[in-house]
Amino acid sequence: MRFRDYNRVRLYTHGRTPTSFGDEYEIGHLDDLICMAIAAKYGWAAIRLDDTSPDHVRGRLGRDSYVLNVITDFAYEPEWWENNVIVFDHHDPATSNGLCSAHLLMQELARQGLMHEVPALMDEISRWDVVGPQAVTPENRPDPDRYMSVLAAEPDEGFDRKTAEFILKMLERSFSIRQFVNELFESETRLGENARRIHSEILAKREEALAEIIGTATVSESPSGVRYATLDKNPAGLLREIFSRLGVDVVIHPNERTPNAVSVVRDSNGRYATTPVAELVEVAQEQVVFTHPGGFLLVAYPPVIVK
Repeated sequence: MRFRDYNRVRLYTHGRTPTSFGDEYEIGHLDDLICMAIAAKYGWAAIRLDDTSPDHVRGRLGRDSYVLNVITDFAYEPEWWENNVIVFDHHDPATSNGLCSAHLLMQELARQGLMHEVPALMDEISRWDVVGPQAVTPENRPDPDRYMSVLAAEPDEGFDRKTAEFILKMLERSFSIRQFVNELFESETRLGENARRIHSEILAKREEALAEIIGTATVSESPSGVRYATLDKNPAGLLREIFSRLGVDVVIHPNERTPNAVSVVRDSNGRYATTPVAELVEVAQEQVVFTHPGGFLLVAYPPVIVK
């Protein structure tokens, strides 16, 4: 599909989720933040959907033939008649080629001559997003608090064009995710100002949030010796500290997008860093909602039994 053949373009991606620091601090992922910036730069409508179920998405797309609907960072199977829908998603292990959704979108824009070239940093961002943080060398990984603050600083109404162009310019100039995040965090843009404010606020709330989560955690050990913690709330932004302080290999917590499902996450810096989390647990296949191609995350309906 050629972008130039349509009068309007609408980009859809998934919604952001609350962190452990309060509902006012919501975060998405780095690749969908980049997708939102691309949309703003090109003048497309950019829409985050809290509900990405096929029926809801199909109802939002409509049937306007003059609109190209671009779906990024969540799975969607267009019906045969949806010939104005294009999907850039990496979550299906059967079709994933190791490139994140923003990388796939940029490749297509470059192929159609709408973008000069795909920034070299997208290779590292794809490894970070698709395989997991352990696929990026430690010196290139961003400071976790700065990273979360930049993600949380995305305006609810989306980026203005000037900020979007700045984000993409820094993406072209940066040699690592760490440098990219630092450039955004330290910038004199509205995004940078908000990120620094949020950073100060979450640092003040960190110990309180950690104490609340750890205080209600249940730590167990499986028959094979896997230590795991079961939490009663989503620990977004605090997983690294939780793994460290509880000394566990796996964390199980309520999934932020699928009601009644749980996320099973391995410590990608621990002793099972190269073991897919699906190999560490037993769960009926029909109960599995999603298995990340990078192996560090499994979403399923209970019961989930750690081997």
